[in-house]
Amino acid sequence: MRLLSLLLALGLSACASDAPADTPEPAPAPVAAGPEADAPNGFDVQAWLAQARTMETAELDARRAHGNALAEGVDWKRACDTYVDPATGQETYDPIADEDGGIARGDFEVAEVGPGEAVVAVVCYFGAYQGSHALVWIDGPDARILSAPALDADGQPLAARERQFSTPDLSRFADGVVETFGKGRGMGDCGTLVRYAHDGRGALAVREVRQRECGDTIPDEIPPPGEWPVVFSSQ
Repeated sequence: MRLLSLLLALGLSACASDAPADTPEPAPAPVAAGPEADAPNGFDVQAWLAQARTMETAELDARRAHGNALAEGVDWKRACDTYVDPATGQETYDPIADEDGGIARGDFEVAEVGPGEAVVAVVCYFGAYQGSHALVWIDGPDARILSAPALDADGQPLAARERQFSTPDLSRFADGVVETFGKGRGMGDCGTLVRYAHDGRGALAVREVRQRECGDTIPDEIPPPGEWPVVFSSQ
């Protein structure tokens, strides 16, 4: 439950701030490449992607097995099991067994970007109503783990970078935009919505953070997360 509790911690406060815009670090070198480069075990990421595209309706066990195969070329499990403490900004690697990540650990979603290019959201952990994900950007023979500045409890970017994300919306990835939504509780009336800009090299920059606090009572109407208070904006 540690991974999920950290995601939920971001939704506990909605304090506006005048923090400066974050500047993403240079993207790291690819962590995996196809057979034309020095790939671990000769891993062919395009062959993996081609099969993944055919598995939308496959059984969960088969999808998880294929997601686990991706770990042979790009270490999404390490990304999943590395977290940043929102209070201290310290990074900790705390590996968990696949069976401790919930029944969906290793499942994935493929969002098409272009010929030979896609972004894959791999489930790190899934709890009662939401999970955490690693994002793998595949471009030709290369694959990268996407990273972004971590956020503190008030939704302000930190110097440390995170590589696991709450529920992602990848529908606008081709336009350079990624959104994530972390519920503060199951009904989704509170939590954190983050909008990132993708630089095309493997790094995400925080553009906007919206938060809504969890109240003591159930609201009659729940405004959509896109209308929640802005607590950080780089624009």
